[in-house]
Amino acid sequence: MTVMSFRMRYILCGILVVLCLFWYFSSTPEGYTSARTRHSVAGGLVDVNSPFIFIGGIPRSGTTLMRAMLDAHPLVRCGEETRIIPRILALRAQWKKSEKEWRRLQEAGVNDNVINAAISSFIVEVIAGHGLPAERLCNKDPFTLKSTIYLSEIFPNSKFVLMIRDGRATVHSIISRKVTITGFNLNDFRQCLTKWNQGISVMYEQCNSVGPGRCIKVYYEQLVLHPEAEMKRLLNFLDIPWNSSVLHHEALIGKDITLSKTERSTDQVVKPVNLDALTKWVGKIPEEVVKDMASIAPMLQVLGYNPNDNPPNYGKPDDIVLQQTNDLHQNVYVSIIVGTLSIIIVFSIFDAIISASPLFCISRYFFTLIFNLMFFIAIQIRFYSSYAEEYLNNSSIHVRTCPTKITLWHFSPPL
Repeated sequence: MTVMSFRMRYILCGILVVLCLFWYFSSTPEGYTSARTRHSVAGGLVDVNSPFIFIGGIPRSGTTLMRAMLDAHPLVRCGEETRIIPRILALRAQWKKSEKEWRRLQEAGVNDNVINAAISSFIVEVIAGHGLPAERLCNKDPFTLKSTIYLSEIFPNSKFVLMIRDGRATVHSIISRKVTITGFNLNDFRQCLTKWNQGISVMYEQCNSVGPGRCIKVYYEQLVLHPEAEMKRLLNFLDIPWNSSVLHHEALIGKDITLSKTERSTDQVVKPVNLDALTKWVGKIPEEVVKDMASIAPMLQVLGYNPNDNPPNYGKPDDIVLQQTNDLHQNVYVSIIVGTLSIIIVFSIFDAIISASPLFCISRYFFTLIFNLMFFIAIQIRFYSSYAEEYLNNSSIHVRTCPTKITLWHFSPPL
């Protein structure tokens, strides 16, 4: 009888504990979220109260550069774009816009608390689970900052970094690099500038709404011109100690920093911070669009850009940035010279072997074109920078046919 009593006590206590846990996690969304989160960092479990960092802005505004520079810090891990976080946020926004759909959800018991708990749990799992643990975790999905206010509510200790770039440069980059964005017509500069204006307007207002204590605005041009000053300002805002590694992110690519092959900015952030992309858009926008720039994109003026400046004056760069830019250009020159000399040597040997008979003229001309094409592709792959593109596009090519010697490439450097 005594043994049975003890067993019954254990069973009843076990049932009571299970019921208490069930009641706790089903009645409080926060408890449910914390229980489901198994990822850990130096400070403990990752949950909705973790100090997440959200990086956003219109695509091609420097968001990838910013996350790479933050990724270089030993206490921070951002990682590649998830692409699914802005989608789940957009799905909620669609529900809210439809009065009928929102009423259906409410009547089904899927109220704000349930939705917020589900979305916050989802985002926590994605951010914490798609990379290595770190003391500070961040997410870089450009369009997440269209939901800055909502994210600030479900993640009370989070902070936001809004990347801002001259809309003319952003749109030119989107079109020239064929970045597919829903709603953007890549064949129409005017339409793309209008969409840029709408998008950055929403993000700018959302950032202002949560206040300067939660959201910081970082201008791409100033980040490139003065990387040390801007990164010190940013790290101070994020309450992260200064570390000079953020100024040399390119040295950590493939080691502590991983890049996605599908992101269009990957081939640019592998290089040190440089000036090549700042004014690449100048002269590339149709004249009729340039004339109407102030009315097409009024946010340019709001953000501090002069829509009539063409080219604009963004400021004087730091000496280290000038040096890094010059080093990149010198590397391009050296590689072009070495590549050209190598091919000339190959063809000199080829000319020495092959007969000078007119019967071989066609084959010689064919091989000349093949090697020129190979050289062009090699240069493009190795130096797909704005300077290299401009250099190659402004080069003149002369191929002399038989029976004279074959001259491969004659470069006319751009002025």
